[in-house]
Amino acid sequence: MSSEDQPITTLKKRLLSIPTLASCSIAITFLIFLVVRFDVDFKATWGYYTDSNKCLLAVAFLLHYTTFLLRGARWRLLLCAAQEHDHKIPGTIYFSMLILIGWFVNSITWFRLGDAYRSYLFACDTNRSFSLTMGTVLTERALDTLLVFTLVSIATIYVITNDIDANWFLLGIAGSALFSMAIIMSLLSRFHSVAISLLPKGLSQVYARFRFGVLRSFRQAPRATALTMVTWSCEIGRLFLVVHALGFSVSIPTAIFAIVTNGVLTLVPITPGGIGIVESGMIGVLGLTLSKNAAVSVAILDRAISWLSVILIGALTLMVKEILQRRKPAKSESLPTT
Repeated sequence: MSSEDQPITTLKKRLLSIPTLASCSIAITFLIFLVVRFDVDFKATWGYYTDSNKCLLAVAFLLHYTTFLLRGARWRLLLCAAQEHDHKIPGTIYFSMLILIGWFVNSITWFRLGDAYRSYLFACDTNRSFSLTMGTVLTERALDTLLVFTLVSIATIYVITNDIDANWFLLGIAGSALFSMAIIMSLLSRFHSVAISLLPKGLSQVYARFRFGVLRSFRQAPRATALTMVTWSCEIGRLFLVVHALGFSVSIPTAIFAIVTNGVLTLVPITPGGIGIVESGMIGVLGLTLSKNAAVSVAILDRAISWLSVILIGALTLMVKEILQRRKPAKSESLPTT
């Protein structure tokens, strides 16, 4: 892989660095503060967990990890459309594994470095262009942003028509993100020659490959959009199952609003994985129809599935990948002697 495709070679060393561990400590402290702030009744909350429907929770857990298969299939679809030559592309399981590792990195670091890290891993494993691969990631984000804005709009219409206070702040964030994505896509498609002429030669090549990855991957936008809709439906279904497993009930628009709040606030780079912030937003949305203790119980249990389990399983996946990666050269070197 060329030097212009290796901008984050030291990222792997930073995952378990002191700053990362410190950020996790800050996140845990913030979560404790959140629990204290909402004056949670721990006895009642624990009672909800002990009396919960474990079968529904197991289905919610499986549904959450099904989304990684769907996201892996979507990323593979976009990369197949964006590749410059007719190279063989790994299977969906491989891409799902990289996305899980990326989520793990997002969960323990600021600024969503996981998207860049999974692109870096793919570029290293397949000797492909890192900048082109990042172009397909931008396409993913554009599709997610479009769907999030649609879901927020639908949920906002529902809460307004039912005399519930609408979360205009959340709608504004989603709208701003969609507007920003539209501007980026417009710049990439209409001002290509101007950017090439202004950038230095090395950066112009990086930009050209990045643009190529974005625009070529959009050829599969209809199929990728369908996968995106199924993925977010699984996310909403997960929360719906968690709520009912604890013995509560919420409307589908409320579940949509809560999941979209989760997705939007996860992007806020104040804490790793949005820990503390996401829970606060979800509690605020769920509190529109549930009691305070019930909303806190649902938010914590849902985040245990969507955040805490990702840290545990993602770290294990990264560890297994590193072990297998290190064994490959050893096997290839031993072949001539045998």
